Amino acid sequence: VSGDTAFVASNRPGGMGGFDIYAAIRKAPPPPEEPSPVTELKLSVLNKFTRAPVVSTLIMYDENDTRTEAQTNGNGVHVRQVRNGASYRVTALAPGFNSRKLEIFIPADTSGVLQREILLTPVREKERVIYQFFVEFDFDRFRIRPEEQQHLDSVVQLLMKYPNSSVIVAGHTDSVGSVGYNLTLSYNRAKHVSDYVKEFLEDRGIRLENPLEVRAYGESQPIAPNSTEEGRQKNRRVEILIVRNE
Repeated sequence: VSGDTAFVASNRPGGMGGFDIYAAIRKAPPPPEEPSPVTELKLSVLNKFTRAPVVSTLIMYDENDTRTEAQTNGNGVHVRQVRNGASYRVTALAPGFNSRKLEIFIPADTSGVLQREILLTPVREKERVIYQFFVEFDFDRFRIRPEEQQHLDSVVQLLMKYPNSSVIVAGHTDSVGSVGYNLTLSYNRAKHVSDYVKEFLEDRGIRLENPLEVRAYGESQPIAPNSTEEGRQKNRRVEILIVRNE
């Protein structure tokens, strides 16, 4: 043996005669490959309107259409290693939200953590509410109290800011009286508030993209016990919801 060369004497058939000297040369090992940069993709799934985290399922396809599935954590976040120079297709799924697809390209020179947000649009109306207002009423009345008009004035100011939103005016009552009577009373309350708001806007030349929606719930949705006067007063109300649209 000499360095990377080994010599062997052999009289095997096919040689030159007698003992022949054979040399075996060891090839040098290839140089070690430089490690590829490691990139982590951090996906944050959020409510489009409130930017609250959304716990969701993520379905990802790479360039070879290999499918993987993962769950975000309680903060709506999922982190995974990805390949530089590759493209991925991600679909986020969550109950109560429309699904969202996103294509993500990982640049070749990326390293460290690459952050991307996936914004989901809620399907449920309550999760699209921007503002909610309450207007209380006297017992068995649907006329607006003078002290409650400031709430309505605040609503109008916001509608001037969000003219393309949907506005829901929902009337409610306490449990005193029959179900049918309270249903009518709650409608009259909601209609009176709706007319007040529309007149206020028209006087200022403001036109909403969507008509105000009037709803009547009667005594079916109390927010306080009807066993006390204080609770019944809270239930004699109109709720005004400003709901954001796409």
